[in-house]
Amino acid sequence: MKIRKKKPSKIKKLLKIFLIFFLVCLLYSFIEPYLIEEKKTIIQDSDIPQNFSGKKIVFVSDIHHGKFFSEKRVADIVKRVNRQNPDIIILGGDYIYGNDKYIEPCFEELSKLKAPLGVYAVTGNHDEWENYELTMKNIIKAGIRILDNDAEWIEIDDEKIHLSGIRWNSSNPDANAIVQNIHESNFSVLVSHDPGLAEELNVSNIDLMLSGHNHGGQMTLFGLWAFYLPSGYGQKYLTGIVEKGDTKILVSNGIGNTFVPMRFFARPQINIIILEK
Repeated sequence: MKIRKKKPSKIKKLLKIFLIFFLVCLLYSFIEPYLIEEKKTIIQDSDIPQNFSGKKIVFVSDIHHGKFFSEKRVADIVKRVNRQNPDIIILGGDYIYGNDKYIEPCFEELSKLKAPLGVYAVTGNHDEWENYELTMKNIIKAGIRILDNDAEWIEIDDEKIHLSGIRWNSSNPDANAIVQNIHESNFSVLVSHDPGLAEELNVSNIDLMLSGHNHGGQMTLFGLWAFYLPSGYGQKYLTGIVEKGDTKILVSNGIGNTFVPMRFFARPQINIIILEK
């Protein structure tokens, strides 16, 4: 007498396929934090002076040196940035995660960044929460120009562009003054850790705003939708270029991670910006 084997039901087959798919996605989410993308963006603007046309800005945000992001990985980021031969380097805040003991070693590595027109930085929420004063001390020690509620003209011969920065969650009235006292004919760059600040300040005289903070969602629904964005305003500032009037806001996915050492369809980024008149 032959015993027939019972065939698995369609539901069991589908459950098995789903389980395999889930495990593959889970494994990939632990790999993606190491798949750093060097993303190039060309910014074309008639306000860009001729001497700055073709110049390269490298923007790096949200390194989050800590238990999920080692000092060696910070050193690797520095090497990758320097290999780009940037004219200007801008750092967008959130240098550490979890403990202020990570501040000094992080900036020991960041002090090796090289750019002929300068290395500039603002701070982020984690720098504010962990130890703002120690962060500022180490930024200065590293030879990096701090732009928290401050501004500077970058000059080549007789031409210049305006670079300013905002301290995270700043209620300082200087924040508004910085973005208002710029002539519309000047090419102006504003660095704000949180892109949501574009909704709160008058940025009409800003040509380019550089931000991070949102990590591209870090864990997303295949890059289409993020479960959580700390800056608010829905999915508007998820990633990439967002336009508000004549202002282009570049939102970087950043480098590191928070909460868990995982990313899903939100690859970490080094942003390479080419200015073009």
